[in-house]
Amino acid sequence: MIEILFIAMLAAHLLGIVLPLVFYHNNRINILLAYGFAALASIAGIAIAMFALTYPSTVMLTLFPSALFGDGSLSLDGLSAFFLLTISTLSLAVSIYAPPYMRKTAGERSAGGFGALYSLFVLSMILVVTVDNAFYFAIFWEMMTLTSYFLIVFDYKNIQTVKAGFQYLVMTHAGTAFILIAFITLAANSGGFGFVDFKSAATTIPPALKNAIFLAALLGFGTKAGLVPLHVWLPRAHPAAPSHVSALMSGVMIKTAIYGLIRVMFDFLSPLTWWWGAIIIILAAVSALLGVMYALMEHDIKRLLAYHSVENIGIILMGIGLAVVFMSFNLKAAALLSLTAGLFHLINHAIFKGLLFLGAGSIHYATGTKNIDDMGGLLKTMPVTGTLFLVGSLAISALPPFNGFASEWLTFQAILQSYTLGDTSIKLIALFLAPALALTGGLAAACFVKVFGIAFLSLPRSECVAGAKEVPRAMLVGMGILGVLSVALGVGATIFIKIPERVGAALLGATGVPMLSDPLSFNVAVNGSRSSVSIALIMVVLALIGILAAFLVRIRGKRSTIIGPTWDCGIREITPRMQYSATAFSRPLRMVFSGIYQPRSRVDVEDGISPYFPRTITYEASIYPVFERYIYKRIINVLVRLAGKAKMIQAGSINLYLSYIFVTLLILLIFTRG
Repeated sequence: MIEILFIAMLAAHLLGIVLPLVFYHNNRINILLAYGFAALASIAGIAIAMFALTYPSTVMLTLFPSALFGDGSLSLDGLSAFFLLTISTLSLAVSIYAPPYMRKTAGERSAGGFGALYSLFVLSMILVVTVDNAFYFAIFWEMMTLTSYFLIVFDYKNIQTVKAGFQYLVMTHAGTAFILIAFITLAANSGGFGFVDFKSAATTIPPALKNAIFLAALLGFGTKAGLVPLHVWLPRAHPAAPSHVSALMSGVMIKTAIYGLIRVMFDFLSPLTWWWGAIIIILAAVSALLGVMYALMEHDIKRLLAYHSVENIGIILMGIGLAVVFMSFNLKAAALLSLTAGLFHLINHAIFKGLLFLGAGSIHYATGTKNIDDMGGLLKTMPVTGTLFLVGSLAISALPPFNGFASEWLTFQAILQSYTLGDTSIKLIALFLAPALALTGGLAAACFVKVFGIAFLSLPRSECVAGAKEVPRAMLVGMGILGVLSVALGVGATIFIKIPERVGAALLGATGVPMLSDPLSFNVAVNGSRSSVSIALIMVVLALIGILAAFLVRIRGKRSTIIGPTWDCGIREITPRMQYSATAFSRPLRMVFSGIYQPRSRVDVEDGISPYFPRTITYEASIYPVFERYIYKRIINVLVRLAGKAKMIQAGSINLYLSYIFVTLLILLIFTRG
């Protein structure tokens, strides 16, 4: 039965690729075909994943029989099924959201090719997390990269979009090179390209070679995930793509790199080494902190959300890095708790980040702007979008009773298990994560106070925002699905947590750990320590407080209601220019962390009738991209200098080229004779 569903899912995706090209010049039809079949395939993917996770079994579907590289089979173990569930859930909501958005975004351009690429992109992600052969994994990985590149540069007439796409292509292909190095080394050691071969030969890999494979995999998959300092492509590429594609890229595409890293470490390189986890922990903490700090400085709402993806990748890798450390010390219960926290935050981030990117797309759809400083008052004209965006904002800020709180609380519990580690140095490194995660959560909340307050409250700051209207119903439904899940996975976290726990237990071989037994609250019982929180009870208390407040306001309002003008401090008329801006909101933090931001400002004053009464004052503030300045700019300068010297080889002389051929033939003859 499950194999039939698998084939149906693949067939639906293939129809979503082919049929939009058949009706290439009819935007209405090809949009409905592309996203309709993608939605059907996503429903099938959710059903397949839930069945495989509920009734664990290995599903095998051979697509490409090969004697040279091994069979190209699609298999569905617990880890693959979990990622299939994540991808399919988000792609279902996005596919429902996309048709009205694309009808407006496409304009006079045909959306047939874009729709086909969209379906191919979703299919390639599914193939990446289900294929069990390194050779075909590399093919599907490249397919995912190229299709996402063409989706990014959809607006190819915008030079900034083209530059962002090019940087994405260069960075991800550099990462792919390291992934290939890791897989080729594993294949050379195991004698085959199958994941089964890699796993069976894991104990025969020499320690030095195992370390080299890990570092290559970390660099390769870390680039795609957006791990600092390999993240520089992400804040440029994600905002450049149409918003529903940005939701998929940020929500699930970068998570395929997490899948690859988990698969390599826990399946192919076991037993693990503690310093691997230490490196991941350090990079994760830096990514989380710097991601949210740079997000606070952004005024482009999509670029801001892209930086928050860097932050949340860091939070996910905190759990995974801790799991590596605990497993290296054979603390399986603590490792299972850590890996469960990482996987749970992975799917939670996919849901609330998808919701926020779709919300940003709705704002852009209605107003034509992505600049927060041009917005204001949108909650009055777009109440449903505003409410759903608020849900996503509360979830990403890790506030109860939403799903972000549930997974971050679980991550804190995993961090606190560090006291069981025997080595003091690694214990201190692991415990450093607690203040890092706490600061990250506080800064994330501050960031979304800025975003929601300036974008949805107060007065409109531009005419295009003042005339905004609510988006079409399909877009609201797509966002609504993710909004409901953000609440459901928070309140019902103790029910859903069994899924990532089961996946982690299969990977670590840590069955029977008494961890999360109470259906109404988190009861974490590991290594003799116990902690508990009831998100459902928190929600009930908050609801009662809200009802009581509304009741008191209603009673008070009946007694005395006074309606009058807003107090204006004696000013004749309040204008949008008098409101707090995003720049003003973030300035205190820019000053506190000036050593990291390296802020620059420019003030231009146009004199009026008196120096004390200037005609205009223009203030421009920016921060210097530290990583581009100190790392990538220097690398590029070295490459440019080497390229300049390499030009000497291609001097344009036919005699020189004939000499190259003669020397090459001479060398070949010498080696052949030998």
